[in-house]
Amino acid sequence: MKKGVVVVLLILLNAVSVSAFAEMHQTFVSAEDGLFYGHSSIDVENEENLRVAWFIPELNFYYRSGSEDDGDFRVNAYSDIDAPSGEYLVRVTLSNDEGRKVVYRYLTIE
Repeated sequence: MKKGVVVVLLILLNAVSVSAFAEMHQTFVSAEDGLFYGHSSIDVENEENLRVAWFIPELNFYYRSGSEDDGDFRVNAYSDIDAPSGEYLVRVTLSNDEGRKVVYRYLTIE
């Protein structure tokens, strides 16, 4: 019984520490004329060395960007992308040494 309570408390503690981590307010992706564009607006609460990564597994596409600043910032990604028309799932990860958050967006290539 005690072991189960400890596990639940650890899970709750981990959830609380992750929720205190920086927030992605806006995240979107688009592609036009062979160019991928990713945008994340991040509320940084005294976090350092934040990185934002965009990953599209189906296309083996990966792009990472980061900032050394504290405060609100926006991270933009521009990269060539060669892909057939279709809809692709994009994994957007905000991370540093303290934790990470992941959101998913769909990218439509016409």
